[in-house]
Amino acid sequence: MLDRSKDRLGQGGHGAGARESLKSIAAQYLASAILGCEISPGSFVTEAGIAAAVGLGKAPVRAALASLSERGLVEPVPRHGYRVAPVSAADLADLYDLRLRLEPGLCEAVSMRDVSELARLDRMLVAASDSPDPSARRLAQQADADSLRLMAAAAGNRRVEETLMDAAALCQRALIHVERCAGQCRGIIPRSEIVATLEAGDAGRAAELTRRRLEALSFDALKGLAAAERAAVQPLAPRRAAEINRPAMPSADNAASRDGEANNRRV
Repeated sequence: MLDRSKDRLGQGGHGAGARESLKSIAAQYLASAILGCEISPGSFVTEAGIAAAVGLGKAPVRAALASLSERGLVEPVPRHGYRVAPVSAADLADLYDLRLRLEPGLCEAVSMRDVSELARLDRMLVAASDSPDPSARRLAQQADADSLRLMAAAAGNRRVEETLMDAAALCQRALIHVERCAGQCRGIIPRSEIVATLEAGDAGRAAELTRRRLEALSFDALKGLAAAERAAVQPLAPRRAAEINRPAMPSADNAASRDGEANNRRV
């Protein structure tokens, strides 16, 4: 829970800077909760509920939700608040398509100093992936994100870097959702072969390996999402079967008709 004194500061008229800071706090909290699936995809949130959760007033929360709406993480729903963006196969395919268009080209911009850091991050990723400790998975995810950020920064284009990091974060959100709904899903593939190829100075080959890596990640993610969607509707199947096989309840007219037939037979 955040310090409510910050809320009083924002409401006390201490200037636009304080209000913007409170908005940033709320936006950061919400984005982290949404991308980490702490707030489930497709669920509804309200200004009042979020304000109570983070210990802030409605004004900074309202501004934060508006900024997240611009990023596509939530969408306003009249009389219901905001709906957290669901995870869909179409969106996930678009995200990986975007990454396929941008990431391979980063191999040309990576310096040998960057390659050394990529090698260190890849060793960290492999070690964390092999560990049975659940917290190690978060370390692997962080190492994977840091590797992409390093490569994206090497391109020297801030918009490319921001676009790629946002796309990767949304892909990771989808994988967390899949893992929770349908079990394990291979969401991280080490860059060991890519790094070795970059160390050898073959950026073209590294770009091709990057494409193959992303294609494998996309295939696994979409396959896992399909399994998650099947798992979501599967519990309904037995209930529907029971409803189909259940004898129909007699109506009042049918009951009266059967009683009349029985009386006629007795007569």
